[in-house]
Amino acid sequence: MNNVFLKVNKPENLDSLIYTKIGEERKRKAKVHLMYTSFVSVISLGALVPALTYLFHGFSQSGFYEYFSLLISDGGTALSSWKEILLSLVESLPVLEVSAFLALVLVLLATTKYIVRDTRTIYQLA
Repeated sequence: MNNVFLKVNKPENLDSLIYTKIGEERKRKAKVHLMYTSFVSVISLGALVPALTYLFHGFSQSGFYEYFSLLISDGGTALSSWKEILLSLVESLPVLEVSAFLALVLVLLATTKYIVRDTRTIYQLA
């Protein structure tokens, strides 16, 4: 049984062929991943504008600007009742709007990271 395996000769360039195929597969995988992450990036970038208007609308409806302007404009009142003003600021913060906006920014940053990684992979192996 061992004699059969000893008689088989491997081609000289087998190692380079294997490494070439591995490189081609990595490049193909990076191209497919780049396509998907680019699509998600474009969608999140397009959704960023409505999310930003939703955020500004939430800030204007919640009264956050009024409490914030009170904190900035009148220093004496702010120092005397800083706890109440800060609690009012936290209560009036539009959490849903801020969370939606930050989630979109996080998705955009993550997809940008993957786009850069995949682009480097594609052009390094070319």
